Amino acid sequence: MSAVANAGGRPDSRKDNQTFFLRKAGVVVAIAFELPGAILGGLFMGYLLDNYFNTSPWLMMVLTIIAIAGASMRLVQWMRFLSDKSNEPDVPRRDHSAH
Repeated sequence: MSAVANAGGRPDSRKDNQTFFLRKAGVVVAIAFELPGAILGGLFMGYLLDNYFNTSPWLMMVLTIIAIAGASMRLVQWMRFLSDKSNEPDVPRRDHSAH
């Protein structure tokens, strides 16, 4: 990601940090909708199939357990993505050596 220059010609690190924050916030919002959505989807599909096949409550329980397992696996994938070092902002390193 290229740095945006401000009026003085220096890179605007505040803009880069804001972009990074918004990108991470978008991922967190996606997680917040994806995980409960998968579980509720399993519940709903199980309920519909139980009513259709008259097998209540077995298909709902099975599909809910499968949905929870899938949501848990997806949560692990998200956590690996969020902890990946390549997702950190490009912050220039300061040289603290004596001149």
